[in-house]
Amino acid sequence: AGIDPDDAASTTSPHAVDPALRSPRTHAFSAATRHVRGGWTGGAHVSWRRLVRPLWRPLSNLGPGDYAIRGLVEGEIHGEPYRVGYYAPASASLIVPGNGRLLANRAGYHQDAITAEITAAGRFKRARIEAWAAFTDWREYFTDRERAVQDPTSTESEPLRDGGPVAARPGGLGRGDLVVNARFTAGATVRLALPWRLEAIAVAHAREGFPIPYFQVADTGDPTGGGKAVLVAPRLDAFRLPALLLVDARLSRETRAKGASVTAYVDAFNLTNAATTLQAARDVELTAIDRPREIVRPRIFRAGVSVRF
Repeated sequence: AGIDPDDAASTTSPHAVDPALRSPRTHAFSAATRHVRGGWTGGAHVSWRRLVRPLWRPLSNLGPGDYAIRGLVEGEIHGEPYRVGYYAPASASLIVPGNGRLLANRAGYHQDAITAEITAAGRFKRARIEAWAAFTDWREYFTDRERAVQDPTSTESEPLRDGGPVAARPGGLGRGDLVVNARFTAGATVRLALPWRLEAIAVAHAREGFPIPYFQVADTGDPTGGGKAVLVAPRLDAFRLPALLLVDARLSRETRAKGASVTAYVDAFNLTNAATTLQAARDVELTAIDRPREIVRPRIFRAGVSVRF
């Protein structure tokens, strides 16, 4: 891609930029409230966001009408049958040499996200408590599929489901095969003052398990894409990993002398020694399907001393 095989020495790229290209735009509305009663403070926050004109890079000269169905994948996932078709260009004559693409705004498409969060903080006897919980619903909509869709193949990275969920795919070294979408998250921190100037801290974090978008690789014969990871789950989030719950704790004691403070501490990470699966094999053709590819690190203890001047 990016090189014309019939003119490999050309200094002109087969890729292009739409002359009408504009910056994507996000519309947002939010509202919040805060209430104080006694030693406690509570709050709530809700927001709505809509992303329009996102950037995309479709192949030049091709629309959904230029694709033809080439075959289908079928089978069963956890007792649920699937039968999904895949597509490829009907004729290679329309493909720009070098698989030229056009950087443009994605018309007929938008994303909506609704978020609600509640927080509470206060004291109960010798304990200082902070807690929060949040809900997020992030979805994509195809109001004009003729302009918003090029290849009709539903893949694990482009489900093409109107009203379906959107998931982030973090890149970079060590990120693995993460499909990030958790609708529910929550957390709490408790600080407790103990005798002998000891302080105990416990931190809990919980979230919904990330989606497992099962796929099957199909050799579509597409000269611009080759094999495609066809989404065989009904929706991107039809199956999810187990919910995650982590509890960390610290016990510390601070001593002050001559303008310095010395804090000795003991930390415990993943106090419950949970072994929650964070990533799992998603290719339905693998014998190792659903085998964990990453789990939470085991319980770890750490002791240390910090000095501040």
